[in-house]
Amino acid sequence: YEEEDDTLIVCDYYDSRLRKVDMEGEVTTYAGTTVRMQAEGNRDGPKDQAKFKHPHVLAKDRWGNIIVAEDFHIRVISPSGEVSTIAGEGSADTGRDGPGMVARFQMLYGLAVAPNGDLVVADTFNNKLRLVRRYLDEDGNRMPIPSDRLPTLPPDVQP
Repeated sequence: YEEEDDTLIVCDYYDSRLRKVDMEGEVTTYAGTTVRMQAEGNRDGPKDQAKFKHPHVLAKDRWGNIIVAEDFHIRVISPSGEVSTIAGEGSADTGRDGPGMVARFQMLYGLAVAPNGDLVVADTFNNKLRLVRRYLDEDGNRMPIPSDRLPTLPPDVQP
């Protein structure tokens, strides 16, 4: 996507980071570690210390958060530069539903952000479109999940 300063933020799949490209063609690391071959992983924190695992696509929500869809996770980079994982248990699966960190994905190759902040992702290897509810208020703050929307997990799944 394009930033307000006419730069592009793009996914660098093979180096597992996000890159910023300015109008002169200069490329710099926007998020993820700059140490090649040590960049891959799943570590939250400040964007220059975070680790990503093969980011595929990204989008920006109306609050200025950058949403990143990776192999098995959905991550958010806040306007202040904090990276957090909001969904994805971290291993390949047949598309298990459930709350954030219980859900499983396999190769998220598409991403769209609804006006209310909910996400639709293309869980490509599972042949599914998946809805990720974010429950955000008008200011972009997380709200409690309504009790009638709390998921029921299978007995063998622990959140």
